[in-house]
Amino acid sequence: MTDIADRAGVSRTTVSFVLNDRNRHHISDETRRRVLEAAQALDYRPNATARAW
Repeated sequence: MTDIADRAGVSRTTVSFVLNDRNRHHISDETRRRVLEAAQALDYRPNATARAW
């Protein structure tokens, strides 16, 4: 997530909120777009083991 945050110019917390679709945190559409584009460019894949916790 650090690589995504660095590329999108946001915090790791923001990346987490976007990737986990937490809309209640009032993340702008522009920020959401940058995070999703960075994740795609870096070929991000969720870690199934980490999500189980």
